[in-house]
Amino acid sequence: MRVLLVEDDLDTCDLLKSSLTGQGFLVDVANDGETAKELLQQFTYDLALLDIMLPKLDGISICRCLRQAGNSILVVLLTTRSSIPDKLLGLESGADDYVTKPFHIQELVARIQALARRSATTYCSMLTCDRLRLDPTSRQVTYDQQLLKVGRKEYLILELLLRHPRRVFSRSDFIDRLWSLDEEIPTEATIKSHIRRIRRKLEEVGAWDLIETLYGQGYRLNPARVDASIAHPLSEAKLEQIDQVTAHVWQRAYSKSLNKICELEQAIALLQADKLEKSMREQAIFISHKLAGSLYIFGFEVAAQLLQTVEDTFRQERMLPAIAPQLQHWLQMVRLELAGQQSSLAQIQINPLPAIFPTEKIGIQASVSPTGGTGG
Repeated sequence: MRVLLVEDDLDTCDLLKSSLTGQGFLVDVANDGETAKELLQQFTYDLALLDIMLPKLDGISICRCLRQAGNSILVVLLTTRSSIPDKLLGLESGADDYVTKPFHIQELVARIQALARRSATTYCSMLTCDRLRLDPTSRQVTYDQQLLKVGRKEYLILELLLRHPRRVFSRSDFIDRLWSLDEEIPTEATIKSHIRRIRRKLEEVGAWDLIETLYGQGYRLNPARVDASIAHPLSEAKLEQIDQVTAHVWQRAYSKSLNKICELEQAIALLQADKLEKSMREQAIFISHKLAGSLYIFGFEVAAQLLQTVEDTFRQERMLPAIAPQLQHWLQMVRLELAGQQSSLAQIQINPLPAIFPTEKIGIQASVSPTGGTGG
């Protein structure tokens, strides 16, 4: 399955791409809305993962453009905004799903699989044709219980054919679907060579006529040997692999997150000195929004909630310097969670906001529990 990931936060983008690629998805990346729109017009994708808040063109607008053009690609919107009006706006724009942060990568992969099972692409875990079995969980291919040693592109070609057992794929179809934008574009002779090697390996285990050539058109599975495919949920091994990818990417993202917190602290210092200009305030809104979304995905739910509160506070029309200590207090709590000091969080009370910032608008409860949730 070829996915276009549209996300301008580089840490979140790194995590999502690494996790999805590790699960067998072919992932292209766009960091702004206009680039995403161009890619969606030029290439065939099975699914688009769209962050809503994007530079140049937002995710809602991209989704509307796709539907107005008659493009039926699966669309999943990603956002920290979870209100009913926000969700309705996303779904009414033509999105197939609306995933709010916090979410776990396992949940996102499961949602993608569920969407694709309901679509014509029939994304499923165990793929079969006659005695040929392809297991995306282990990424193993067997025929009559005999293991086939296939290369990465050979595996992807087989997977594409098995996911669309009655479809004919031209050589250019394989290139569009199985080679990402950061790879060198292969020649048609290269595709032909891959097919030839797959056939040879299949013949070595007794599968002589599994892939048909339709001259002038392309390749498909032999209709006489096409079998039904069966969907299975994510295995424990796959879930563990996703968690390992998340931990690995977080090691790279930690220092970047601290730098973003420093930028917010600089904005708060300017606010306290009554020197916060509009441009710096808008930048603080943007940083806190993106950092909240990134931290939600990495599992820092309390820190992300606090950053949403910081964002909402910066969005208030009237900001007085007196609110600066409270903002700094919330960022200190964010630092504590990122440093892993969960026990310290249990002792910290979230002070009420001044009267001009009603707490029901901010959405933070009275205290933080040791498990990272909020207390009453």
